[in-house]
Order: sequence, then structure tokens, then C-alpha cells
Amino acid sequence: MSDQNIISKSYKKLVLQIDHQNLSYIIVDLLTQKTIEVFSQKYPLYPTNNTILEDQLKKALTPLLDKNINFDQVIVLHHNHYNSLVPAAFFDPENLGLYLQYNTKVFESDLFVYDTIERYNLYNIYVPFVNLNNILLDIFKSFDYKNTTSILVQKILDLSKNKDENLVFVHYQNTHFEIVVVHNQKLLFYNSFEHKTVEDFIYYLLFTFEQLKLNPEHIKTYFIGNITQNDAAYKTAYTYIRYVFLYNLQEFATKNGASVSENSKHFILFQA
Repeated sequence: MSDQNIISKSYKKLVLQIDHQNLSYIIVDLLTQKTIEVFSQKYPLYPTNNTILEDQLKKALTPLLDKNINFDQVIVLHHNHYNSLVPAAFFDPENLGLYLQYNTKVFESDLFVYDTIERYNLYNIYVPFVNLNNILLDIFKSFDYKNTTSILVQKILDLSKNKDENLVFVHYQNTHFEIVVVHNQKLLFYNSFEHKTVEDFIYYLLFTFEQLKLNPEHIKTYFIGNITQNDAAYKTAYTYIRYVFLYNLQEFATKNGASVSENSKHFILFQA
């Protein structure tokens, strides 16, 4: 590597998570692997006009762009649930739309892409935010993008290594949550749910237990995401399920320098 290339490098990575309602990112020092900044905010919902969307997105990114950092690596995470996980044995890259038509509304004009979860022989097929990608391409020139489900499922499968029992992981956020059930690096179940009330949340959680024949008296259930032991959702889960825990993220926090609460709230960002 030339001296000029070394000098031009910032040794900083940006991981940006985005949907039509929220934007969050972390900046990571590539030399130390420590977190430099964590940022999160809401912005206006679902504008149909791309010009308005571009204006709103650039406004939301202003604090970041004002830093004038030339990032060595940019990863964009698309958060949506227009996706389907498919085992490698059943994967056909020529018919991506077929996998999605049973769990979400798709159109012939949609772009279908996929992430490869290599070590687990899984593919995550999804519809990316093409309009957001195009806007971000003008800003960052190049980046890699993935679906948030790919990051979440791979990391939870990693965490289940040598755990010879069924484990339930709940990735909880204010308007939605994901349930991932694993057994020693085997994916048994994944689904996402929207919720407006605690009653919605506990209904979907207990319904999943019932459908999978998981005994709430025996199965360990771990929470990650935007939740604490004082939240109503956690307390309600604890009422109906015997073994409920916040997953211990202290080891991750020690490595990346962010707080345990930040590692939980932005779990997918940090694991990307």
C-alpha cells in the first residue's frame, strides 16, 4: 500500500440502519474496533414523493455529513419484513419472487435480492429499498447493503453454539419484534410481528410457543433490543414464561466500547 493511500484512509466504518421511519448508525474505528458514535432518530413517515424523501433523508443525515468523514467502509442495513429465509437445498436464484409471495405482497416490478448466510446454508431473500439505496449512492458513492434479518439470525445462531437445548430469542422494538428459535446452531423458527400493545406482544409470543409445542415452564427465553427488566413487555413475559432473561451483552460492550444498553438497543447495528 502506498503512503498516499495510507494517508487518505480514515480507518473508520459506518454502519447505517434505515427504514421509512427511522435512521440509526454507528461509527467504528477500524484500528481499535471501538465505537466512536451511536446515533438514532425518527423522521417523517412514508413520503411517496422521491424528492421529498431525498430531502428528508439528507436532512436526517446532516449531522453525519457535516463531519466530512471519508469512510473506508459503509454498510447499509435495510430494515423491512419483505423477506423469507430459505435453506440452501431449496434455493433457486432464478425464482426469488416465488419465495416471498406467500408471506408478503409482491409485484412483478419489485427487485428481489438475497443475502447468503454461508456458515448455516441459508439464504435470506428480500425486497430492498431501491429508492433509499439510490439516494444513499449519491451520498456515499459505494456501499454494501444487507437485510437486518440476515444479521440477526446469523448472530443468534452463533450464540447458540454448543447449547444442546431449544432457546428462544426475542429481538424487541417499540413497534415490532422478531422471534428466533434455535438449537445448537440450527434454526427452528423465525418470524416478525408488529405490535401496538403489550397484549399484542404477549399473544404473539405465547402463540408461537403453542404452535412450536415449546413448554413455557422449561424453555429459556432471552430478550435483546430496546427493552429492560422494568418494561411492561418484559414483566408480562416473565408472568407467563418461567425462564426469562435479558441476554448478557457485557462481553460485546467491553469489546466495542459502547454501553450494554446501546449494544442491546442497537443489537443488529453492532453485530454488522
